[in-house]
Formats: sequence, C-alpha cells, structure tokens
Amino acid sequence: MITTALAASIAGGPAEPATDTIELASRERVHDRRSEPFAITVKGRPMKHLYPGITRELQLTLRNPYDFALSVKSLRAEVVSSSKRGCKPVPANLVAQSYTGKLPLLIPPRSRTDAKTIPLAMPPGAAQACSGATFTIQLRGTATKAHR
Repeated sequence: MITTALAASIAGGPAEPATDTIELASRERVHDRRSEPFAITVKGRPMKHLYPGITRELQLTLRNPYDFALSVKSLRAEVVSSSKRGCKPVPANLVAQSYTGKLPLLIPPRSRTDAKTIPLAMPPGAAQACSGATFTIQLRGTATKAHR
C-alpha cells in the first residue's frame, strides 16, 4: 500500500490570479509487502479569486512513475496553515471538501491521469485577515499495485 503526504500552497484574494502549477511529491519512504519504496506525484493548478463565500476546484493530475499500474484508493485534503497570523487554518476560514471523483482510480504504468477535483470553500464568514492569504493544503492518498 502506498500512502502519500503532500503539501501545496494556494493563494487567495480576488485581485490575485494564481496560475502557477503546483507539483506535489511524496518524500516519505513507504513500502509494499516486498519492502519496495513508492512515491506518487500529484499536480494541481491553483485556483484564481479565492475569497469569502466562494468555492473553487483544485484540479488534480496524478503521475505513476512505475512500470506497473497503480490503483488509487483514496484522496483527501486538509488545510494545515495560512500565511497570515489572523487567518487560522480552521473550517471557519477554509474547508477542503471531499474528492469529487470515483475511486478506485487506475493510473497506467509510466503515465499520468487527470483526476477530478478537491473543492476548496471559503465560508462567507471567513476572517477578514484571510483576504489574500496563502494556504497550505496537505493532500493524502492511498494506492496499491493494480491487479490485472
């Protein structure tokens, strides 16, 4: 089983278009039953114009660097930090919702797969300090070798 812990920074604010690609890669050494280390790469494109009362979709692309297929069993996100002192990483300020795609998701050998999204919602009552903040989103997932 592969478990990944990934982090990304998401910029917010109506006047700040965010267009850079976020590339996330597990740095953990995780092993299957034969003690082989695995990693999976997830790419996401930051959303533009994140502000109170809006939900934006974090589009994910998963890359499998191995010569065997992977079956992704879960993908989830958590808001873990903010760049501004008065903007705590709590659901009252930003919520990472459930992955919108169907699981398990098959990633063929040595290829990439465009996955669905993880919605990020900033509630209408989010702290004013969150305007223009950069949030760190931790992505986690599990995968196994796909059986043919």
